[in-house]
Amino acid sequence: MDEYIEVNEVAGGRPEYRLNRVQMERRGRGRSIATTFMLFVALLVLQLPLRRVADGAWEVAFVASRTVDLPVVVVAARLSLLVDLVMIGVYLALTWRSLELMWAWERRSKLRRVAYAAAIAVVIGAVMDLAEDVVLWIETGAPDWQGDLSVPWTGWMRWFVCAGLVVVLLVALDSWRRWGKPPLDTGDGAEKGEEDGTDEAEKDQLHRIICCSGGGVRSAAFCLGGLQELTDRGLYADTDHVIGVSGGGYIAAAYHTVRWHSGDSDDDANWEEMTPPAFAPGTPEVQRLRRNSSYLLDSGNSALQGLLSLLFGIVVNLVLLTAVLGATAWLLGWYLVASGGLSGWHTATAASLEFTFGPWQEALWIWLVPAFGVALFVLERVVEKYLTIPFDKRMPIRRLSGALITYGTLLTLLLLGVPTALEWMHNFAASSGSAAANLLHALGFVPNDVCIEQLKQGTPKKPATACGVTSTMSLTTGVAAGELGGRASAPWVSVGGAMAVLTAVLAVARSARGALGGDGAPGAGRGAGLGALLAKVWLKVKDVVLPWAATVTIAVVLLVLLLRWTAGLVAVPEMLASWDLALGFLATLLALRLLTDVNRTSLHHFYRERLSFAFIVQRSTKAAGPLSYRKSLRFSQSRPPETRPGPRLVACAVANINDPGVVPVNRGCAPFVFDDTQIGLTDQQLPSGVALTPSAFYEYAADRRFRDATIPAAMAMSGAAFSPLAGRQNKRLNPYRLVLALANARLGVWLPNPLWIDNLATVRRLVRTRNEPETLRAWPDLSPTERKLLVKDYLNRPDQRWLWDLLPDPGTTKGNDPRFVRPPEWQQPEPQVGGAPLWLSLRVAVYRLANAVIGAQSKPGPSRLLKEAVGRTSIYDRKLYITDGGHYDNLGLVEALRRRPKEIIVLDASADPEDTFRALGEAIATARMDLNCEVTFDPRSMRRLTAERSTAAWGNGHYRFDDDNTEGVIRMVKVIMVEGLPWDVEAYSGNNPKFPRTGTGDQLYDEFDLEAYRILGREVTKKLIANPPPKRTGRLAYWRKVGACIRGVPQ
Repeated sequence: MDEYIEVNEVAGGRPEYRLNRVQMERRGRGRSIATTFMLFVALLVLQLPLRRVADGAWEVAFVASRTVDLPVVVVAARLSLLVDLVMIGVYLALTWRSLELMWAWERRSKLRRVAYAAAIAVVIGAVMDLAEDVVLWIETGAPDWQGDLSVPWTGWMRWFVCAGLVVVLLVALDSWRRWGKPPLDTGDGAEKGEEDGTDEAEKDQLHRIICCSGGGVRSAAFCLGGLQELTDRGLYADTDHVIGVSGGGYIAAAYHTVRWHSGDSDDDANWEEMTPPAFAPGTPEVQRLRRNSSYLLDSGNSALQGLLSLLFGIVVNLVLLTAVLGATAWLLGWYLVASGGLSGWHTATAASLEFTFGPWQEALWIWLVPAFGVALFVLERVVEKYLTIPFDKRMPIRRLSGALITYGTLLTLLLLGVPTALEWMHNFAASSGSAAANLLHALGFVPNDVCIEQLKQGTPKKPATACGVTSTMSLTTGVAAGELGGRASAPWVSVGGAMAVLTAVLAVARSARGALGGDGAPGAGRGAGLGALLAKVWLKVKDVVLPWAATVTIAVVLLVLLLRWTAGLVAVPEMLASWDLALGFLATLLALRLLTDVNRTSLHHFYRERLSFAFIVQRSTKAAGPLSYRKSLRFSQSRPPETRPGPRLVACAVANINDPGVVPVNRGCAPFVFDDTQIGLTDQQLPSGVALTPSAFYEYAADRRFRDATIPAAMAMSGAAFSPLAGRQNKRLNPYRLVLALANARLGVWLPNPLWIDNLATVRRLVRTRNEPETLRAWPDLSPTERKLLVKDYLNRPDQRWLWDLLPDPGTTKGNDPRFVRPPEWQQPEPQVGGAPLWLSLRVAVYRLANAVIGAQSKPGPSRLLKEAVGRTSIYDRKLYITDGGHYDNLGLVEALRRRPKEIIVLDASADPEDTFRALGEAIATARMDLNCEVTFDPRSMRRLTAERSTAAWGNGHYRFDDDNTEGVIRMVKVIMVEGLPWDVEAYSGNNPKFPRTGTGDQLYDEFDLEAYRILGREVTKKLIANPPPKRTGRLAYWRKVGACIRGVPQ
């Protein structure tokens, strides 16, 4: 059995297969440290040639045609300092992640103290390293600098960093190696309700759950009518949960927050009785919704804000991309100039890879890296002939082979392919009069002086050709040498250069058409036959090729820019000595990292704000208005009190992951839910007890100021249909993913992976920062074993004393509550005499500052944008990309079935093709595959077929779980036109042929749009209530029990 799979026994003796919690965490933390360590090693390798040139150990080549001496040594020195700045951040991150791995497992206090001492040494070394870089940057600018890259404390700095890193990594490696049964294996899953996401009050079967499907404003309006009818009949108040997906989640959250924040009080938990009920017809909140149905772009100002949000993200994306390309071109340009890897650029025949000094020639062997990866693959095949390699030994070899091939090929293309390509383009353009040569000249791949010299060598009898023109053409058309020399003189393509590029591209297209035998060209008859053949082939492949056109175009443009900027630095090497541009990029990147993140640059915050303004309202005695956007509407505080009947809110989203063996092929996601008890992944294969995290812990982990996992945020994430990653729609989005990411068409959000959240570390952080309210909220969510471990291993004496004083005394009513009981082994700490000392107050202040900094820097960085663009997300990552719940189940039915209520009411406003009921079919199949639940629901009576209208827009079915024979009823209404609707709906339908399946992309509804869907939802729900499901006969129930007894299932 795979080491990542564990087998548990469930009811009836049936084995249950889950991913192993310990091995998943071990693998995830190991991957995180390994990735950071590989980046650290890559930067060390990059620094080697820079340092060797700077200290004079390696010779450098000189370009013969350069008129200004290039301070190659200074350039190398300062490039080395910039790389060193990045290295400081990398080895500090490596130290932190090693400590995190130690905290997750290591309990030996002595080893912990050793690791802490080593980490302090690394931090001291990092401060000294930063000071060294500043001093050396200033010294390298002095005219008399002698190439010495050291300061008096360099030796001590290296000892601090190297010794500290080695010790910390050894401790982390020891913890990772001994990772076995987790030290905290409480076995309290049943006690805490972690197994099925319920709590003590929900051990009995739930009564009713209402599901509001996805579908944008169409679904919000349809579900509004349905919920109004269910409220009038008393069914809404008698419901346990309302599950919202996408647009249905808008109105589900709106209902809940109005009930929660009713009246004039601004208390977080007033739950005042409402008369009339929330969102009843004619209430202020309904009237307000009608006035904000075009919530996204309801005014010129909101349209401007949306446009600015879009452009802000695009600009940030382009700056990041430009910085990466610019840094790569800068390093390549220095490498080619210093090593002689590209010479003769200012002549008609450039030469590449003719290195003039021994060590530089080692670059010629870089192709051995991918070759070694291929050799590993071949070796595995040879060994398999004689030995059977175990799977756990085979996979590391394959991962190493894949990494060597991937990264080795990339390095080979950069170090060998780029100079070879530049040489070919330069020499071709310098000697050809073709349109392609003209294009290359316009792009700047051949200097103007080379073109002019080549054209001067021509005679009237034997004209010369260069850069797409001939010497005869230049004379007869008036293209003077000065005009030719004015093109593409800088390393950046100007507007005139862009026009020249466009002209050249059209010329190339005309040439290609002529070569294929276009109209009037020689061989036209032959071309017609070839054209007909090509037309047939094109009809077959266009649906496959066209979607990738934009992605291929972007890739080609990025490649051309990289080559162009590298060529510009080779042509004008003096630019390598100008640091204004490099420092500007560095300052911009640092500002972007400190001031924003990829969540902030996406459209999520604009989307969330508009949704909150329209749907998150508060009814007062006078009117309904938007609830303060600054208020943190936390799920952990949203549970209705027992005195106020009504459902609890659940928001459904998905976490986009594509790990083989974790999710089925082409699914690309796992369900992700928000409710007042737990937040996280509900995939049945994921480890119980850790895939779902207590809501209070998750809200704090997502954002220290409780802004990223709130009800408005979840409502926006549940409706984030427009994103580069889209769960089960990923295969269809593959060709457009790069375009969507760069164009900032991103509504998804990166949130913490619940598998990485350490509850005990969270409580320790709350205690150390003396956060009283959150500590009291978090303590009840800890099991008795966790409380004991927290006090024993996580808190020192001052922290234990503070926590003891904070918790209610056992003699009080709150202190006798089992949720606040102290561990029996915990003895009362000795009281502090004379109050808290100054050092303790300073320590708390330092912890609060560090907590704020860590919270700000834990936001997703630019690497997450790259993961969106290429679609590489993993369950083992620290962050998960959360998008629309409809990317897994647009009805919310699967989540309702997971909770196993007696009755499920589904309000389905999905715009699936008529008569297909595709969303229902996918939900039925998913329930069978993921939950082993058999759903019986036949919607054939709801189909229109050839009739003018469907006979019914409602239906009844049932479900049954095979493990314990839990059963329930499923009742569903569908957004379908039926007979007997009010005339205003009929009139609206006549004027709007797309009704009732208006596209989800249309989010700008007016009052008639909203009202038509609301009334349709109300009327079909009324019909559903009037047609209850048939009762199951006693004989059928009897024989089901007999069958259960035969199978050995307890009753």
